[in-house]
Amino acid sequence: MSARTSGSGRAAPGFEGLPEPVKATDPAPPAPAPNAAWTQLSDALAQAAQACQPTTDDTMRRHEVLRRVEHAVRQSSALRDVKVLPYGSFVSGFYNAKR
Repeated sequence: MSARTSGSGRAAPGFEGLPEPVKATDPAPPAPAPNAAWTQLSDALAQAAQACQPTTDDTMRRHEVLRRVEHAVRQSSALRDVKVLPYGSFVSGFYNAKR
């Protein structure tokens, strides 16, 4: 018995005509055959993602800026307890330093 069937084995109200949910033990459906359009899209997306990956130099520069900001904050007694944290693209690592 599933959430879609009643004790009698019939579909519960609202679930008539719907297929049973996929179970973890069910075999995976076959993968669709690749075609040129999907291959081109996949390649274009991979190239775009690669173009947005920072270089080691980009990452080092951002860490240096963060270190300098932390140092400047520590110089002020009013800000001594402030924590400086990276955010956004710095954290995700998905940016292009050329822009």
